[in-house]
Amino acid sequence: KLGSGKDMQDRLSRLVAIFDGLDFRASRAEGDDLLGDAYEVSFQIILYGQEKDIATRGHAIMNAFLHDHPTAETRQGNTVTDPEFKDDGGNLNRIDYVVANPPYFDKAKAALKAVRNQLNEAVARKYGELTEPDVISLVVHDKWLACIESEVESEVERISQGLAGRVQTLVQRYQQPLPSIVEGVEALAARVDGHLRPMGFAT
Repeated sequence: KLGSGKDMQDRLSRLVAIFDGLDFRASRAEGDDLLGDAYEVSFQIILYGQEKDIATRGHAIMNAFLHDHPTAETRQGNTVTDPEFKDDGGNLNRIDYVVANPPYFDKAKAALKAVRNQLNEAVARKYGELTEPDVISLVVHDKWLACIESEVESEVERISQGLAGRVQTLVQRYQQPLPSIVEGVEALAARVDGHLRPMGFAT
């Protein structure tokens, strides 16, 4: 998560700076340029990753594949309390460069969980203090009647829209009265007769 604005620029600058010490000359082919050397060395980089969240791990795997690093290995777990990449002796693997997001939100999540637990306990204690009028007010007035009112309003709205649509259809269908339609038909019949008579046809 790089952020935005100046924060993003600073983070990107620090990320780019970690590659300043790389020497591409060891892999340089004769007649090759520095950009080509860097491209060759890029394929020698081995990527490892560990994500605490399973969805984030999936995103990391997809990103590595889309950026031409299909061999990148990404595992799930907490890198602070349970790092995954160790040698046969159980020691942490040595990594040349590390980019990490510290677990900023762990304390916040723990605090939120504690507050929720306190709230649940307070609600449970309150249940024992409720009187019959309190129950009627909470269940009947606040919940049932509010739900019934909402359902009735929705049904009235649905019926109103249906009636409005039917009225509009009737208006369009019967907008022209029958006598006017009859007159129009007679006028058209007269025009047709006027075309047929010169041709020798009588209606």
